[in-house]
Amino acid sequence: LSSHAILAAMANPIANSPSHVPRALPCRASVVAHPLSAEAPNLPLAKTTVAARGVSGAFSIGEYHGSRLAWRAALVFGVMRWQRRRARGSRSAFVVRCAQSQANQQRVLVVGGGLAGLNLALRLAEMPWPVSERRQAPSITLVDPKERFVFSPLLVDYALSGEVELDEFAPQFQALLGHSRDEIGRLPKLPSTRPGKLHHLRGRIGTVDWQRRRAHYSSAETGELQDLHFDALVYAPGQLGTGKPPTIQGLAEAVAASRAQTFLSLADAEALHTRLAVGNVQSIAVVGAGYIGVELATALAEKRKYHVALFGNALLQGSEVPNRRRSEDRLQALGVTRYKGRVRAINEAGLLWTSASEDVLSATPQQHESNLVLVTGAAAASLTDPEMDPRINLQLSSPDDYLRGAPGIFCIGDVSAAAAGTPATGQAAMQQAEVAAWNVFAQLSGLPRIAWRRYSPSVLGEYISLGRNSAAAVVDASQLTKLVPPALPPTAAALLDPLLSASASTGRESRKVDLGGRSAALLRRLSYLYKMPTLGHRAWVAKRWAERAAASDAALPA
Repeated sequence: LSSHAILAAMANPIANSPSHVPRALPCRASVVAHPLSAEAPNLPLAKTTVAARGVSGAFSIGEYHGSRLAWRAALVFGVMRWQRRRARGSRSAFVVRCAQSQANQQRVLVVGGGLAGLNLALRLAEMPWPVSERRQAPSITLVDPKERFVFSPLLVDYALSGEVELDEFAPQFQALLGHSRDEIGRLPKLPSTRPGKLHHLRGRIGTVDWQRRRAHYSSAETGELQDLHFDALVYAPGQLGTGKPPTIQGLAEAVAASRAQTFLSLADAEALHTRLAVGNVQSIAVVGAGYIGVELATALAEKRKYHVALFGNALLQGSEVPNRRRSEDRLQALGVTRYKGRVRAINEAGLLWTSASEDVLSATPQQHESNLVLVTGAAAASLTDPEMDPRINLQLSSPDDYLRGAPGIFCIGDVSAAAAGTPATGQAAMQQAEVAAWNVFAQLSGLPRIAWRRYSPSVLGEYISLGRNSAAAVVDASQLTKLVPPALPPTAAALLDPLLSASASTGRESRKVDLGGRSAALLRRLSYLYKMPTLGHRAWVAKRWAERAAASDAALPA
């Protein structure tokens, strides 16, 4: 039933009979008729205010007077409400309500507090949300079962090198939100605008009814169950949301017996640090030759205490060629044994693996002995605690250019990269967070589609740690202007982004710079410092790193 049909049904004379009420299309609605004066509720003249709400926001239809008109409107919308049961599968539904209810806050739900989810939530809080007597700034709820945000690229540094402390790369969400509120409070504000109200819920979302804008939430602290209603939802589960992870036979039993462990989370990094401090490990097998696997192998081998073996079909698949070459040279220089193949099972002696050159079905697994097996990558996600898993079953289509999986539902982070077939990296997550935050703001503020931003991935650089003071880096100088929009106010960033993207589209291949050694290690640290959330936290971390570097230089012999 369109708004024009509603107006016609109320404005045109109709017989006072249900048989003359036009049939309603699937939707749900209600009507509120209230007297003009509370002291005289029985006056014949009544005032009826009708409002309709679609996916993108609320709008007023009009006001009509007269007791007979109020009765006819109630009859029309009564039939519509009765037929609501037939509309459970409808994507768009009009909600007719009293105009006073327009003062309700709009609600944004962000599922997942990783690099993408947290940056998006912080960016939404900075937006110049329009406010009035009937409209408040929206409520932004970040849902994540963890107490801390973890900047995962520094997990290896924390576990092995000791150059990074816990609060530097894994601050508590409440501390970050406090920094954000202080910074936003100091920013200049446009007239009739207010920042969003951001808060963190420690728990997980079980299921989402995106058609009715409702999510089922369970608290990680009390176990309390409740429904969270939203006007827009952003799904950012991180690397756990990229699909069903592969499994390795015997992994769960080996982890229970302390013969193996995964390396995926903050708890894994702390467990590895504790295990190595005991001193009963001589040989270590690292499963997975991706970024984390290579960084783990080089950091362990640099200590000169362990015999390290690295298993994987391809080394740093999809990475830059210069970085793969430097990584191979560094692994060889440190004495790391490379096995090109697939790990089939983990047993008491170590692990069983098959060579990549052999047929998988007919090959006989070979035994490799080790005291500890470290599993990285997707296989490590198979043992994730279900209570710490932010995945939900949305059953959405692949995100479009605006990062929408459905009306009002946005997908960012590793899950979006996996659907698009692009590399799932931290810089891609931050770029998606910037674009999706603006599009959520545009949708809830009623901006036209031409004002929305399209996501176009840009590879700014790639960094791989190869030891305490060594790294490999490839930086694309032509794309460095893409670092500017996240540092600007949201409105300025939206205006400048098309211009900066156009200027960065030329000369991409010819302006790549290949770095290694200490210079690459320093550039890697600076890049990660830039990616830290909130300006206040970055300044605090930079001060701590500078103090630690000065103390280290002072301790060196002359």
